[in-house]
Amino acid sequence: MAISDEIKEFLESIGKSISKETSDILSTVTGKEVAISVNKISELDMKELMSLYPADILSVRFNISDKPEDFIYVLFEKDIAVKISSWMIMESDEGVEFSEEKHLDSIKETANQILEHLSPVLSEELKKRVEFFSIKAEVLKLEPNLFDIPDPVSVEYSLNMGDNQERKVTKILSSETIERLLKGEEETESVEEVPSEEVESPEIELEDSIPQVEKEEAEEEEDIITSEPQLPEEMTEKIGLLMDLSLPITIELGRTRMLIKDILELGHGSVIEFDKLAGEPVDLLINDKKVAEGEVVVIDEHFGIRLTNLIKPSERIKYLGK
Repeated sequence: MAISDEIKEFLESIGKSISKETSDILSTVTGKEVAISVNKISELDMKELMSLYPADILSVRFNISDKPEDFIYVLFEKDIAVKISSWMIMESDEGVEFSEEKHLDSIKETANQILEHLSPVLSEELKKRVEFFSIKAEVLKLEPNLFDIPDPVSVEYSLNMGDNQERKVTKILSSETIERLLKGEEETESVEEVPSEEVESPEIELEDSIPQVEKEEAEEEEDIITSEPQLPEEMTEKIGLLMDLSLPITIELGRTRMLIKDILELGHGSVIEFDKLAGEPVDLLINDKKVAEGEVVVIDEHFGIRLTNLIKPSERIKYLGK
């Protein structure tokens, strides 16, 4: 499949944003002047890729949905991981050999920071919510049929880490993933064209259908929350279309802010204090929105949460759509 000019222009456009954000973050965490730029966009040629890199190569893999074909791979040589990991803790990389145990965790943490910053930038640029899941750093052995994604496309970046030596970083993603990202603005516009009364009406009816939530006293709140709200038929049909969608659920213990110099000084045994007091309930976030509070429990050696306080069902439904 030949890559269209539209796709090339699109990848070059978001490639500039990705290059800038990644350069800024790597410069901050390493203390070096890092520069990244898009070098070439083409169909994936495994023979060319295998000639460009050694047999064993580092990969950071992540997904933008729950579909296997939406996995994106970022490939680079091990010496890049060694340099980033060493510079992050203000040590020299001279004579340091790559270690999976030591360097993979460091690279995954760096990738987490980069993707966390890229998410709002790309969401704004593409006019749709962009999130990254299932982040994994690993060593891959390059083989002809390694990437099981349809019509893979290769985006080659040039990386300079302040030593005037150009290195290659290659991103591989499917053409279907590119098409989904490319259509982001069109999908958002189609939603915005829905008349406001059609969007607002179900919400008003929902409030009217469960007035007891607002009127009952606190002692009756638990019974109301556990009962299923009666939704208008039209609203029920619309919500039914969303029932098979998956949403990220997060338990938040607490938050704090730290200076970069303090983060770099963290080591084994370091203690970080959060804003919550001992004994306070933790927050349950769905789609990055707080919907409940609860207490941490252990279930068959796994952590869980026992809910102690939920927001109103009407507010929950509104939040899940944002």
